[in-house]
Amino acid sequence: MTHPERIYIFLLFPWIDAHVTYDGYRAERKACMELYARAAQVKFPSYAEIVVLGADTKGSPGSSETVLVAEGNPNLSEAEKAETLAMMEEHQILSTLGDPVSISYRPSMPDPRIFDSSWAATPADKLPGVNDPCYCGSGRKFKKCCRP
Repeated sequence: MTHPERIYIFLLFPWIDAHVTYDGYRAERKACMELYARAAQVKFPSYAEIVVLGADTKGSPGSSETVLVAEGNPNLSEAEKAETLAMMEEHQILSTLGDPVSISYRPSMPDPRIFDSSWAATPADKLPGVNDPCYCGSGRKFKKCCRP
């Protein structure tokens, strides 16, 4: 198959203080990615490949990405499928998604009110000084956060 049907899962895995080391964080992120891949194998059996992309979020002590590629529709026993479905329900993994192929995408313009919110880009003449707190509310200095 030169162009297998693929499903992509993007997983942004935040750093929390319970992660003692960055290697421990990465191991936990990989385990979570494997859970998502198994859930996708059961939920979307028509796909030939499942690609899970895991990444750090802002504020992590390191910066890395992990790509995991799993075979779609593996030969799982009924016990493995039941275990996966129970895990999906317990952790709410892929529970709100329908089949991506059956969902019709309707592009639309974003609500114009979002451009009036505090999340809109700050004009360059209103940017804080490099050592001032960042305007995004992170608590970090502007130079270490959202400075262009």
